[in-house]
Amino acid sequence: MPRFSTISARNSSISLSNIKDIFDRFNFVKIAKKLRIEIRHRKFSFGEFIPLVFSKLCEHQKEHVLSLEELRLEYQRLFNIKISNKPFHNALDKEGVEQIPQELASNLLQQLSKHFKKSRHYRNGTELIKQMCKQFGVTDVILVDGTEIALRYSCALNFECKGKGRKQKDDADSDTKPGLKLHVAFSLTKQNIEYITITEACGSERDEVLFDKFKNCLFIMDRGYVSSKLEKDIVASGNYFLIKDKKNTAGTIIKAFNKAGEALTKCLGKKISSLKDAYTAEEYLDFDVETKQGHNVRVIRAKSSDRDGNTGFVYLRTNLKRGVISCFQLHQLYRTRWTVELFMKALKTGNSLQAINSSKKHIILFFVIMSVVTSLSKTYIGLLTLQDNPGIKVLSMLKLHSCCIFKEFFRKACFVKKTVFYERLKKVKDFISSNCQRTKPSARDALKLKDMILLVNSIIHNKPITTLEA
Repeated sequence: MPRFSTISARNSSISLSNIKDIFDRFNFVKIAKKLRIEIRHRKFSFGEFIPLVFSKLCEHQKEHVLSLEELRLEYQRLFNIKISNKPFHNALDKEGVEQIPQELASNLLQQLSKHFKKSRHYRNGTELIKQMCKQFGVTDVILVDGTEIALRYSCALNFECKGKGRKQKDDADSDTKPGLKLHVAFSLTKQNIEYITITEACGSERDEVLFDKFKNCLFIMDRGYVSSKLEKDIVASGNYFLIKDKKNTAGTIIKAFNKAGEALTKCLGKKISSLKDAYTAEEYLDFDVETKQGHNVRVIRAKSSDRDGNTGFVYLRTNLKRGVISCFQLHQLYRTRWTVELFMKALKTGNSLQAINSSKKHIILFFVIMSVVTSLSKTYIGLLTLQDNPGIKVLSMLKLHSCCIFKEFFRKACFVKKTVFYERLKKVKDFISSNCQRTKPSARDALKLKDMILLVNSIIHNKPITTLEA
């Protein structure tokens, strides 16, 4: 499976010292020239085009669709430059053009990492998470997730981009619709992205779990990552896993316990899937299972309810030992995955993560990675807002990424002098501080532990912690 792009703080080849440098149009040109994408200044310049893309990606209405023609007309209008379709398209359709936003994204990850370490909010917010990790003997918790991006059918003629989706109703004779997949690994202790990879959509998600780059970390993943080989590789690399299991999971029970630690001898030798209607009164069941591939894994069954109040069971598999972490703690620890899911939602709803109307791989990757850059830029400005306003405890990620003020800021900020830039940045931060604070969790959310601090506290103390107790 081809990996089209890898983004991480380690991949940056440039060093930018402050936020003005990151949003400087001359810096965009410098990167393009360094990569030999833009040799000399012509009608089209990435120094003018990238700020326009920033602005367009902030148009997050449902009906908004990215269009090259729309961008060309807007480029002409804003910069009073007449440029026809062909030269405009040719300027973008260049090998390696996606490396420009990739450099920006990698540098933003570097800056975020530096500022998170200095931030009082970061230190306060991660103190509990580090305490939790220490309790379970791990260095960090890495949340892994992926999201698919649908492409045009013609893309399949130009590069490997087979998707997983079904045939479309409006095109019954066509093959499965092509697509890309964005894979994200998020560090819970650093509150930052470790890496992002982009592959064709039909490829294995499990191949994008880069466990060899980590040591003594816990990887939390959904059921799409269930694999005996991946589990063995993670264990061999000195790491741990917590993966949501499938309800029809195979494997023979060799040990079984209830929440109180009492042995359930009647379960021995049975398949987990055969117990779906057994022990329904038990909140948790804890198994040691021998898989078909011949290795042992710990599987827990946890009672859970959906939004409508319907009760069912969730299955989780891990190599964390029974004496180290309880069923309740494993169940709640898995719920920390919502952090990376929120990032994915923010990418789609606030930063227009979608394919441009093109069939060329480099153009499509350019805009996909620019969505990531836009998202990281908003996160960076949000962090600066927190540093300037000690009274604010937490910002809402979805409110921050949906801010209407970013569209105008990104379009103009790259063209102004340093003093004017910081004046406009202050207005953005003032708007964020007034409109993007996260509200206090409701009594219902507190009881359901829909708050990271309450959730981590509950995991540490091995019991539900309400707002009042916290």
